Amino acid sequence: LGFKNAFFDRKLLVNIAAFYNDYKDLQVAARSTNPAITTAVVNARSARTWGVEGSASLRASQALTLGMNVGYLNAKYKDFKLSGSSVLIPFDRSGQRMIMAPSWQLAFNADLDQPLNDDLNLVASALVSHTSENLIFYSAVPGVYPDLKAPAYWLANARIGVRTSDSRY
Repeated sequence: LGFKNAFFDRKLLVNIAAFYNDYKDLQVAARSTNPAITTAVVNARSARTWGVEGSASLRASQALTLGMNVGYLNAKYKDFKLSGSSVLIPFDRSGQRMIMAPSWQLAFNADLDQPLNDDLNLVASALVSHTSENLIFYSAVPGVYPDLKAPAYWLANARIGVRTSDSRY
């Protein structure tokens, strides 16, 4: 379900989307207690995700465009149990957060394309993004060892350059 529109003579673009996914027989990587096997692939019977994403882009001037993106994700296993394995300790992750599915992601960006003369343009961009904590792997021994998580982080990128007005170089 989505909404997409332009405002103020197409200087402001807005996109919003909401989604729901229902998964069956999802393959998931799990850590093994067997030192000869580092990762095992197990079957999660069912999972679901839902979320909202939005973006806005503002043409602040002829040369400068500003933007932002935000996304929220709620991702959980509905039925994810394992028993009778000789490699993995039995577990029940039903109702728990899915791996590799951060709850929040957001980004802010600025893009510049400024003519310097008739032949050359100054081009530059900056991007700052954030990703919330992310579950990488469930523990091979729940209750004894913690789950492996990537902490929330910010990332900044920037570039600057010169290009020809015809965009050839």
